[in-house]
Amino acid sequence: VPLGVASNLPQIVTNFQQKHTGQVAIFSNFLKFLGCSIRIFTTVSLIGIDWGLLVNYGIGATLNIIIVAQGFLYSAETERVLEQEKRKREQLEQQA
Repeated sequence: VPLGVASNLPQIVTNFQQKHTGQVAIFSNFLKFLGCSIRIFTTVSLIGIDWGLLVNYGIGATLNIIIVAQGFLYSAETERVLEQEKRKREQLEQQA
């Protein structure tokens, strides 16, 4: 649990503060969400209720779906920011 939180929570907070996701791969986070969801299902099916595993996978799924939701919520602003960065790079290349 600590590793998952330590890797996703700063990204969630940064996205929230900036109101865009930058170059975060939303599809990868969606796949991680699916993976955690499948692990929840297989844990319950094969092992039963193991709260340690279920909480771990549940937190992982929740954090990943939050990043996916931010990707959709902030998509317009993300496009604008990435376009600005692209224009800046092009200007610097022309000056060089």
